Amino acid sequence: MRYALKNAGFNVDKLKLGTVDTLQGAERLIILFSMVYGKSDSGTMFFDRDNKPNMLNVAVSRAKDNFIVFANTEILDKRSKNPSGILSNYLTYETEK
Repeated sequence: MRYALKNAGFNVDKLKLGTVDTLQGAERLIILFSMVYGKSDSGTMFFDRDNKPNMLNVAVSRAKDNFIVFANTEILDKRSKNPSGILSNYLTYETEK
């Protein structure tokens, strides 16, 4: 990711890149969260394991101004009681143009 962002012209020295765990105790103005799953993926998604909201809670709570999620919206079920289902009810959806 660092390489791709650098090639796109971003000053990666000013960015904190990593997993949710690397943000423990830190806050950032903007958090970009990639759910990395597609419609054809099966099994429990890493952020829904054990039905514990801890990972998504850490990710969301580190964002001071904006929390931007990159996801295939077909994997999100607003009726689900799992962490990603709860989160999906708070997201504003924009589709690729």
